Amino acid sequence: MGILAVTKGEWPNYKVLTQVGNVSLVQDEPLIQGGLNQGPSPFDAVMMGLASCTLITLRMYLEHKLARNIPGLDADSNQGMASLPDLEVSIAFDTDARAVKIESVRRVITVRLHDPDQDIDPGRLLIIANKCPVHNMLSPSMTIETTIELN
Repeated sequence: MGILAVTKGEWPNYKVLTQVGNVSLVQDEPLIQGGLNQGPSPFDAVMMGLASCTLITLRMYLEHKLARNIPGLDADSNQGMASLPDLEVSIAFDTDARAVKIESVRRVITVRLHDPDQDIDPGRLLIIANKCPVHNMLSPSMTIETTIELN
């Protein structure tokens, strides 16, 4: 799979169109960096990837765990998926003084249980979140501090 980034002469400032397959995303720099804030900055896009990958990884784990714990439930079906907890990942990050490197990331994973009797182990969720492929790609070059909140 390839990614194409395109800019055109008539486009203002730093606006870029990125394309993966049939999906397009406009990226830009914030106003303070000379852009027009018409899309996420490249740093934001990377952090969006970390948040998305974390949620997908946790969702896969929870679907598998749920299917294993409900007799007769097929892991490939959507039965019982309504009882999956709602997941939210928020990402905050600090850049260096010149804004050219992300030095540390604070990732907060909020899990909202629909069933208070669900057996969700925050320690296990942290282990699974840290297995996210984007986390593994980024963690050698930055600190990723993760907090799990169960609600």
